[in-house]
This record gives sequence, C-alpha cells and structure tokens, in this order.
Amino acid sequence: MIAESKDNIMQVGSLKARMISVTFYDSNVKEYYKKIKTKSTYKETDIVFVNPMLIFGKEHLIGIMRIINEERKRKMISEIKNPEVEFLMRLCCTDQIKEALNRNFGDKEKKDYVVFIMSDNNQVLHDIEIELACYGFVHVDSSDSHLSTCIASTKNKRDYIINSFFKDKLKNRDSTTLEKNVEFLKFLIERAAIALK
Repeated sequence: MIAESKDNIMQVGSLKARMISVTFYDSNVKEYYKKIKTKSTYKETDIVFVNPMLIFGKEHLIGIMRIINEERKRKMISEIKNPEVEFLMRLCCTDQIKEALNRNFGDKEKKDYVVFIMSDNNQVLHDIEIELACYGFVHVDSSDSHLSTCIASTKNKRDYIINSFFKDKLKNRDSTTLEKNVEFLKFLIERAAIALK
C-alpha cells in the first residue's frame, strides 16, 4: 500500500520518505551531506542525494522503496548495512558501491539534486527542508512543478540511463521494453530488485 501526503511524503509499508529538490550553493554536496548527518537530529535519518537524471519518475523511487520494505518484512539481511548506499545501488542497478557513487556524483559541477529522505519521524521529514535551505536553494512552490519536472520520465532520461547503465549489456536497444515508459520502468525496478543478489 502506498500513501502520499501533500508534502511529497510517501509511505510504502513501514517506510516513509520525502523528496525535496535542491540547488546547492556549490558542487561539493558530499560535504553538505556530512554536515547534515553529523547533527544528532538526523543521525538515524537516511538521506540520499540523487542526480535527477537517474530517476525515471516517482514510481521508480516507490518501486525501490517496495523492494527495501519487502526485504525488511521478510527480515532478509542485506550485505549492505547502510540503507542510503543500498538505495543508491538499487537506483543505479549495480552491486558495486563505487560504481553507484560514480554514476550519481560523476558530474563534479552538478549542483541540482533530488534529496530523498527516509525516516519514521514525520517531524524530521518536515524539518529537513529547513536544514537543506542552509546549504542551497530549496525549490518549493504550491504545485511542486519543479520537483515533478526533475523526476519526470522522459525520453532524454531513458536514453541517459540506458547509456550510463546498460550500454554494453543490452543486445537489442530497439526493444519495446526500452521504448515504452511503463515497460522501461518495470525493467528498471526488476534490475533494482536483482542488483544486490
């Protein structure tokens, strides 16, 4: 079951998450991440800075949440002890931490990220926006059109993901699976599910 509130808070089973679009003041986003995570308020919060080009719509993120939630329900023990890293690896369809980090942070000039926050604490999910505003411009508007545009499923993103993740692994790049958004999304979620097996 998926519940969603007006503040981009999603819930899949026991997992709650929120997405926020941020343009950071400079491209050293790893330092911003460290500053946030060293605060006791956010120590237990899972925060992932995601290059929006890797997100193929909100359902892509929800699909990864479902995979992680299912693992927790079945009490499956992941070799990856850090949920943030696991999420990023599944998003990047890889079992290599270094590869996931390179794919996500490879553009050293990048300042625009979607910050994906997972926490059981609703207050933290709201407070994190104020924290992020210390390090960059948080895109907030009534219709949340900036975030929707950032995570939208587009042909440009599909091509980027295929070239970044699957260029040498796909035999038939003209497959209908790769051309239709719904089929491509299923393909990505399947790949995310088996990425760490």
